[in-house]
Amino acid sequence: MPSHPLVDIEAVDLLEPHLEGVGSIFRAFREQDSGCQPYGVAVGDERWFVMGAITRRQHPLCAEP
Repeated sequence: MPSHPLVDIEAVDLLEPHLEGVGSIFRAFREQDSGCQPYGVAVGDERWFVMGAITRRQHPLCAEP
């Protein structure tokens, strides 16, 4: 199966620049109090919802499974 620039990644130093390099950010939800920063990212003809932790203490939805 071919690799995918969003699925086949474990960690990046800075999420937003990485997402901009992979595709086009069409929505960034920067004013969140959950400790996570969600993005809408278009990669080719696919649209993805990506969440990244922005604080050490994060909401359980942003924690690793």
